[in-house]
Amino acid sequence: MKTNIFFIFISIGFLYSCTTESKDSENEIEPVLSSAVSFYNLPATITGEILNLEVYPNFKEVKLTIPGFEGDETEITTIIDDSGQFTIKFYPKTKREIKLYPIEDILVIQPGDSLHIVKDFKDIGNTSFHGDRAELNQQISKFRGKYLGRYPSDYTQSYLDFRNGCDKEKNNNYQRLIEFQENNLCTDEFNNWAIKQIELDFCEALFHYPLRHFARSKTELADSSEYFSFIDNLEDKFDNSIVMSGYFETTEQYMNYQIMKRQKEYQQKVANKDTIVDLIIEDLFSGTENNYLAQFSLRTYFNLSLKANKTDWIDYCSNQINAKIYDSFLRNNL
Repeated sequence: MKTNIFFIFISIGFLYSCTTESKDSENEIEPVLSSAVSFYNLPATITGEILNLEVYPNFKEVKLTIPGFEGDETEITTIIDDSGQFTIKFYPKTKREIKLYPIEDILVIQPGDSLHIVKDFKDIGNTSFHGDRAELNQQISKFRGKYLGRYPSDYTQSYLDFRNGCDKEKNNNYQRLIEFQENNLCTDEFNNWAIKQIELDFCEALFHYPLRHFARSKTELADSSEYFSFIDNLEDKFDNSIVMSGYFETTEQYMNYQIMKRQKEYQQKVANKDTIVDLIIEDLFSGTENNYLAQFSLRTYFNLSLKANKTDWIDYCSNQINAKIYDSFLRNNL
């Protein structure tokens, strides 16, 4: 644990210090099927009506937030007119979660959707949805009134005590979902979203705990295999049916963990930086049988590196990008 802070981004440091010759890529990025391209570029439209606007007169606009890699967010704001109406047109690029403040913290929408929302400020806990994905968003909104996804924040517990507490809370969350399903006619689309949300909240709590606990206790995690066995659940649930907001931070934590597992081997090869970069890229891609998680992790790694404005690095890794990242959303954004 003592080397965690240093090593989490050691690979990025290698990239920043590399001086590699730019290589002309022999293979241009492979074109995506035309149907996928047209779907990817379709806009989505959200219209809305806010009733009893005078209850919260300070709200003059609606802000739509689209999550991105490494905390990057796209924000779009629109004015609420005097009658309480608003319209936002944007390009979600895939089926994904967004946030619409002050309407809902989570909405799911995809390219081509047209969604209408009615919010009554006198009944702030309820939202009505109409149009595309209305049923899914209605169920998400209703379920989130019963589910917060919060986990213990006592960072003085031992690692395994905290893990056991999170296991119990996750089981409680699944019981809340079962009770919700028993009292509501839930669609498969909602059930898929709910399971992913529960697992992502669970993983986020467990990923963050070791560093925070070590900062307080200076106690190292002796056997990480038992603690980090929760990653099996992540690998089982992670797919591109919905790009969850939690994917971005969770995948960054997952990427850090995969790199840390091999830190001694990487440090032994520190003299050959290009080899380390290639090894890390290969490990991130081959470290899981879940191909979409592998692509997402590699996409996260590339993004962190490119934030240093090393434009020549994209030439160095272009063959890796072309060969390994082929999901439309991940590839086009890169």
